Amino acid sequence: MKTPRLLLDDIGNVRERKNLYLKELFEAEAAGRQEEVNNLKAHRSSHPYLLSLREAKEKEAVFLRELKQQVETYERSLSSDDPLKKLKVDAFEAAEKATFYQPLRELSYDFELLDRIYHFRLDQLPRIIGD
Repeated sequence: MKTPRLLLDDIGNVRERKNLYLKELFEAEAAGRQEEVNNLKAHRSSHPYLLSLREAKEKEAVFLRELKQQVETYERSLSSDDPLKKLKVDAFEAAEKATFYQPLRELSYDFELLDRIYHFRLDQLPRIIGD
């Protein structure tokens, strides 16, 4: 089966692959280099891109666990009768997540989406709060 080089999103936008393993696999298939295709498939688990993606996902899991504790601590530091408490907690969480996902955005479209979401929230929530 040929691996498509470009991706189409739900609304028809054409995007370049961020998954370098699949990109290399496509290029090898397109060039007819069957030995390279077989080598890529045989050593899939040790491909540098897939290793870095796996490492990023592991770091993300650790980050999210630690962030949960930080958010709870931050929430306790706010006044319990503050009507904007939830928004302030959301803004704090968005700032932390935006900082985390920024360097990972080129690794995958999933990380890019998360980066965009939290940067958008980081931009909008302070305006809503009125800081």
